[in-house]
Amino acid sequence: MASLRRGEGSWVLKLIALMISIAIWFYLKNQPQLEELRISYEVIKLPVVASFSDQLLTGKCYVEISPRYVDVALKGRYAAIKKLSKENVKAYVEIPNEACNLPEGEAFYGEVKIILPQGVDLINIRPRKVKVKIYPLVHRTFQVKLKFIGQPAKSLRLMSYVLDRTKVEVYGRREDIAKVKEVVATVSLEGLEFSTRIKVPLVALDFEGNPIDEVLIDPPTVTVSVYLAR
Repeated sequence: MASLRRGEGSWVLKLIALMISIAIWFYLKNQPQLEELRISYEVIKLPVVASFSDQLLTGKCYVEISPRYVDVALKGRYAAIKKLSKENVKAYVEIPNEACNLPEGEAFYGEVKIILPQGVDLINIRPRKVKVKIYPLVHRTFQVKLKFIGQPAKSLRLMSYVLDRTKVEVYGRREDIAKVKEVVATVSLEGLEFSTRIKVPLVALDFEGNPIDEVLIDPPTVTVSVYLAR
């Protein structure tokens, strides 16, 4: 009888061990899913953009925002947090219609708002308000100046070139437009083996040859057809 009881006890222990093994296997099998469900936290730095209440005002005013970036603390499921990018999270300050009637350069403070994807919650924004200055947008027409650098492949030389446009418009604050001396397209000929077309970004330079980032060039690029000969 005692032997029978010992046998029954052995089977009970084996059954318990089996159940524990199954539980461990199930836990490990579902670990990735559990990881996806856990709450995660993230802090990202975002640029603040202007959003006009009246879209007709877009492109007619130059908006200066300070500070330019804010720190945004977020929380959500790990699966949602790991998909965050600067494409699906936006920081903006709304520009009311009356702000465009303020004296040039006069500032006001606007509250930063955040656009978030589903499944992500906002914890905090630092700073919550930014300083906004609005200036009337002015523009001026500039001739495109070409600058060639580098040498084509051996025995080849630049015979001629053609620009798809020779003039562009430069937009910005009056004081920034006054700093622009020229608009330059730098074309690299380095190693070219045949005639080709090259899309080149345009850069506005001041009178000391430094780039001016505060202005907008329209269009921002030109296409140069380069013809080589022996």
